[in-house]
Amino acid sequence: MYLLINLKKVSVLLIAITVVAIAMSQSFFVANADGRWQSIGPTGGFVWDLKISPGYLIDQTVFAGTDGGGIYKTTDGGETWRTVNRGLSTKAIPAMSISPNYPQDSTIFAAGPDGVYRSTDQGTIWNLINNGMDDTKVLSMSISPDFENDNTIFVGTLEGVYKSVDRGSSWDKVNVGLSGASVLSISVSPNYKNDSTIFAGLMGTRRMRSFGGGEYQTPNGGIYRSTDGGLTWSDISNRPKISPVAIAISPAFNDDQLLLAGTLDNGILRSSDGGDSWERVAQDLIFERFAAISFSPFYSTDSTAFAGGFGVVFITTDGGDSWKQLNESQTVTDSRVQALDISPNFVNDSTVFAGAGTGGILRTVNAGTEWVSVKQGKTVPRIRTIELSPNFDYTKNIIYTTTEGGILKSIDGGINWERSNIGLSARSYQPWVYPTVWSVSMSSNYQNDGTVFIGTADGIFVSKDAGESWKISDQDLGTVYASTAVKLSPNFQYDRSIFASHGSSIVRSQDGGETWDRLTEGLPESLTVWKFSISPEYADDLTIFAGTISKGLFRSKDLGDTWERISSDLMGNKVQSLAISPNFNEDRLVIAGTPKGLFRSNDAGDSWVRIYEGLSLGSQYFDISISPFFKDDKTVYVGTDGEGVFRSLDSGLSWEPTNLGLKGMIVTGLSIGDNYSREKTLYAGTSSRGLFMGSQLQAGPFFEPVKQSALPGEYTLLGWLVVFGLLITVIVLSFLVYKYRKWSRQRKSLKTNPYLWTESTK
Repeated sequence: MYLLINLKKVSVLLIAITVVAIAMSQSFFVANADGRWQSIGPTGGFVWDLKISPGYLIDQTVFAGTDGGGIYKTTDGGETWRTVNRGLSTKAIPAMSISPNYPQDSTIFAAGPDGVYRSTDQGTIWNLINNGMDDTKVLSMSISPDFENDNTIFVGTLEGVYKSVDRGSSWDKVNVGLSGASVLSISVSPNYKNDSTIFAGLMGTRRMRSFGGGEYQTPNGGIYRSTDGGLTWSDISNRPKISPVAIAISPAFNDDQLLLAGTLDNGILRSSDGGDSWERVAQDLIFERFAAISFSPFYSTDSTAFAGGFGVVFITTDGGDSWKQLNESQTVTDSRVQALDISPNFVNDSTVFAGAGTGGILRTVNAGTEWVSVKQGKTVPRIRTIELSPNFDYTKNIIYTTTEGGILKSIDGGINWERSNIGLSARSYQPWVYPTVWSVSMSSNYQNDGTVFIGTADGIFVSKDAGESWKISDQDLGTVYASTAVKLSPNFQYDRSIFASHGSSIVRSQDGGETWDRLTEGLPESLTVWKFSISPEYADDLTIFAGTISKGLFRSKDLGDTWERISSDLMGNKVQSLAISPNFNEDRLVIAGTPKGLFRSNDAGDSWVRIYEGLSLGSQYFDISISPFFKDDKTVYVGTDGEGVFRSLDSGLSWEPTNLGLKGMIVTGLSIGDNYSREKTLYAGTSSRGLFMGSQLQAGPFFEPVKQSALPGEYTLLGWLVVFGLLITVIVLSFLVYKYRKWSRQRKSLKTNPYLWTESTK
């Protein structure tokens, strides 16, 4: 009996240990953070579109299409989200449509730059359905309210409209009467079964700047209408310059003929006669861009609609005559509201979802009075480049990262983030429109002068107050061109030198950005620089390198006065990444990444050798970062286009992957701080998963893929081995306890009734 009692105690103890072990296996990632990558934000994610299930009251389902993270789905009203990307070959989803009969047919459509996808199992698996489509770059989508019977869906592309009458299995172009402009929005009448009416918003005509600096005229835009199921179209707005990015049709359209259109730069337009005439409403609003508009499903009784602009959501309860800002304290988001969708049970649950750019997804359950972020599991912003302050270990750990939303800054090593965009809209047509930022470069004396330069789609900007505000720096260059690269001299506080791309040329300033000169000697007439690298001994050797998009690699040894092309034929003409050894004066090492591979030069670029060992054939290299202590540790990192991060510990001769914990396949930026010798910390920016930090990184798999649905914790191999061993022990001991108890009962019975003794009990 003593043995039995102790066996029971042991069993209970082992079960408790097992439970603890499971918990430990989930939290092992946190405890074993060294050697693995950790995500440090910024949280959020650019959300292009939202679609709420028609059966939301019961299934609580919402889908979100994002820029870079694919499609996310929630089945608990937004509390938790998971990716549903199986079958997708793109992660950019600007448009979605959900079947009105979704609770029965489980059908949803999604579109991106490679065409239209369809899922008939609630988003579990997606299939590409482009049969009949010549132009697959889809921008907008709308489904017939009578989809259960007519099987009809429309999509808007860069070149017009396509229609399918067989649930997307085949498509026909229906462009008669359209101007040929990009179709930004498309909406089907709620009474389509009877009126065959569709509305399309086309990109407005304007003078546009090309990437290389030229200008061109886009086709006429405006609002178009078809009353014959898309066979023919007519311009009904007479506004060729407007760009309607959202067209909302009243649920009671058959009776009230009401439409609302949100535009890029003309506010909100309203029509009360089915589109025959239009007027601008709420002209007292200072906002010009409204990318999302949604009517209440019960509009005929509540007269309610919502509109999303830059950082704000408005509501009207009188059909658009007046609008009230719901988040006057900017509690919804600090970036543009791109998507809105309203619960089909709005009259009872007052629920609205908002896709708020880099603010992720937000939800209100009281018609907009209060908003709650429900962005768990969402994608995070695309990081274009990373810049750490020159004295990173001591200057409050300042990090600048560039995304589509301008500049993000952290002063505590990435724990918290804030936007740094004041003044960046100086050349935009609206004060809330920020240019794409391509490049960032900080002064070597940043701790004292707070100087940062950035290259943007709208030219070169400078901040002299650590990013608190920005001013245009390239006024004297005349025409505004994109600046894809900018680099300050390592001796900037003394020589005031800056190099930058400006459209199809290289420019230089020697007075801190006050004036600029174009550099032409030895350069082709037209080239776009993607990356500059300046010798750490620039004050003595006067050397600078420029990697271009299509003309190869150039070098100057006289402050940029003259240039020579130094890239080999093997490298090709496109240089994506470039880095110089901190010990360049002695080792003359330069490393360059191109679509044809990674190349290494030991003679300052005079000759090049391709690096193979440990690298995958076909990889592209988007950034290169060399340890500040390269002379001693010989360490180099590269970020790839789909296989994470690789490290070399022998000056770039051989490589190994370092991807443990990394969740971003495409690594667009890398940066090492001046504390690397002590902490071995590296920062990596990804195209869709935000920023990661890794310390004492261990060699890892070629890439650790993102799980389709996140578990409560990351189970490790060690944790599973412990759990498995303990479970086996519990099973064995439980069996022994069972046998002991059975034998004990039989023995007791024999003492009271000896006639029960048989051969089986011996």
